[in-house]
Amino acid sequence: MLATKIMSEAGFYWLTRVKVQGTLTCDANSQVKRYELYQFLQSFCPFRQELSEWVSKRTRQSQGANGIDVNVRWGKTEKLPCRLLAVRVPQEVAHQRHRQLRARLQEKGKTPSQRQLQMADGTVLATNVEEHLLSLYAAIALLRLRWQIKLLFKLWKQHGRLDQRLGESG
Repeated sequence: MLATKIMSEAGFYWLTRVKVQGTLTCDANSQVKRYELYQFLQSFCPFRQELSEWVSKRTRQSQGANGIDVNVRWGKTEKLPCRLLAVRVPQEVAHQRHRQLRARLQEKGKTPSQRQLQMADGTVLATNVEEHLLSLYAAIALLRLRWQIKLLFKLWKQHGRLDQRLGESG
């Protein structure tokens, strides 16, 4: 959180995946309300009519039916202004995430909670980039691209000895 605050103050853009836990504040019906991330995402459920109406007024038109793009203030104390982006992943991706989560926790002798499994059903991001520069789906694509670049560098380090060659001159 501190790094994103420093980057924002320096005028840099940032895009980050949001952890399962976190606190955010938003203006709902002219009232400032504080939410835990999971609670906030659950409030987008169509069964909650009042919040659903509020969301439809404040979510971006370009996001489509399966995404959330809302201005919030992130953090319990810092309250960093940003956009909260969330999109539901395809069912096969969600099942893969569930398997990975179960395997990771099983190594520690634990089982995943219902909340953890539900959070694995989507991707949640935060950014300070304005919507006209970065749409919800462009942010998701950028996150995937970043991951591919990270894997490429890992491959180069393992097989191309990139980490050893960085100190050499041409």
